Amino acid sequence: MAIQNTVDLLIALVYAPGATGLEGEPIRGFTRLQKLLFLLWKEASFDEYVPELRQFVAYNYGPFSSNVYDDIEFAESIGLISVKKARPELKLENTDEIESYEGSLDLSGIEIDDLKTREDFELTEGRGMEIAREIWHELDEDQRRRLQKVKASYNQMPFMRLIRYVYSEYPDYAKKSILLI
Repeated sequence: MAIQNTVDLLIALVYAPGATGLEGEPIRGFTRLQKLLFLLWKEASFDEYVPELRQFVAYNYGPFSSNVYDDIEFAESIGLISVKKARPELKLENTDEIESYEGSLDLSGIEIDDLKTREDFELTEGRGMEIAREIWHELDEDQRRRLQKVKASYNQMPFMRLIRYVYSEYPDYAKKSILLI
């Protein structure tokens, strides 16, 4: 069994093919990464292998674990993950749908300022892809299927739809949210 801790799970998640079918499809944004890891607990039962996944708490944008910061920092420090700054996109599913965002946006009375960049997470060429491939191939077929299902279902989902989904399915984790959706 290859997944022994949250860093292994993070690496396997970034490696897992997403909606594009390509291995190593980047994960766009820290909040999205948090939600994908949360959904690996709630919908794919990866807490069976990594009990630390149960440490998510309700916070400003729903389920949050401060451990994810440490995991990213560690994976980046040993050359497995690359964190890249990207221009944010905010897609809404209503008549106010916009493709990209500049300036500030009011969502249900919440002012979101300074959305200049987001952080995207991808495996590094060489070492990151190599280690991730090893972890991936040590997983059994069911584990790979569950990881791939979460990533394919939610990584490309428009951000606000993902937030609404998580809030509606797991309302206890939306109690402290500053977004009213």
